Amino acid sequence: MKSKTKNNQNILSAINDLGKSLRLEFRKGLKSTERILRTEILRVEERVEETEEKLREEIKESNRNLTTKIDGIAKGVDDLRTDNTVGADQIRDLRERVTKLESPQTA
Repeated sequence: MKSKTKNNQNILSAINDLGKSLRLEFRKGLKSTERILRTEILRVEERVEETEEKLREEIKESNRNLTTKIDGIAKGVDDLRTDNTVGADQIRDLRERVTKLESPQTA
C-alpha cells in the first residue's frame, strides 16, 4: 500500500510539475504575442500618421487651388460691376443727349 501511495504522490508531483511548466510556457507565449502585437500596433500607428500627413497636404493643395479659382471669379465679378456702372453712366448720358435733341429748341 505504501508503494501505491508513493506512486500517487509521484503522479501528483509530476502533474504539478507539468502544470508549472505549462503555465511558464503559456506566460512566455503571451509575452511573445504581446511583443508582436505591440510591434504591429506601432506599424499601424505609423501608417495612420503617414496617411494623415498625406491627407493634410492634399487638403492644403485643394484649398490653395480653390482659393485661386475663387480669386479669379471675384475679380471677374468686380470687372462686371465696373462695366455695369460705366454702362449705366453711358446710358444715362445718352438719354440726356437724346432728350435735349428731341426737345423743342427755344431760341
